[in-house]
Amino acid sequence: MGEGVCQVHEMTMKHFEQFQENQKDMVKGIAEVRDRIIIAEQSSKSAHRRLDSQEEQTKAIIKMSTSIEYMAKQVESMLELLKEHDGRLDKLEKAPGDHVLGYWKLFIGALITGSAGIFIGLIMNGGL
Repeated sequence: MGEGVCQVHEMTMKHFEQFQENQKDMVKGIAEVRDRIIIAEQSSKSAHRRLDSQEEQTKAIIKMSTSIEYMAKQVESMLELLKEHDGRLDKLEKAPGDHVLGYWKLFIGALITGSAGIFIGLIMNGGL
């Protein structure tokens, strides 16, 4: 019976050694999985930071776009005002000519009136 016990003991030891090797392999596998999880978490954190940065940039671009749209509307308004002022400016440029023409009319009218007054005065005084 001693020999049978020795064989059982040897088989038990072999199974125990295989169990220990399997456990070592499992511990190695768990360590590899842990390392992979750590790397994945770091990558995820980095991706979240990039996404946050993208969100900030997107908000800035939207704000800039809104500002540009507002500025474009302001430029359109200014162009409309310039068109109105252009018509007024044309009138003002013509007005000095009209103004000078009015002075000429006044001068000629005064000259005619003065000449007529002198002529009538001469007639009444018997000078003519």
